[in-house]
Amino acid sequence: EGIRLHRGVLMFIAEHLERLYEGAKALDMELGLSREELQRMLYDTVDANGMAQASGVHIRLMVTRGLKPTPYQSPYITIGKPTIIIIPEYKEAAPGPKEEG
Repeated sequence: EGIRLHRGVLMFIAEHLERLYEGAKALDMELGLSREELQRMLYDTVDANGMAQASGVHIRLMVTRGLKPTPYQSPYITIGKPTIIIIPEYKEAAPGPKEEG
């Protein structure tokens, strides 16, 4: 997911998390935490990076199935919970979608 932070608010967070959890469900992948816990992790990450009240922040949220004992690709052979990656960066939104809809 790509999520915008605007003046301390994660924009459309409910929709982003709904899409993420529905995608995980379709892949038969349990994230291991609630939507509220994941949202708290997102806010904690931007807080830790001094971005809490900033605008122009783009957050890349990625989830993988987690560690594998070997390079075997079966989705059923994993060690532990999924890996959650949260990468915030200062990146202004492209004007095109806002202007063109």
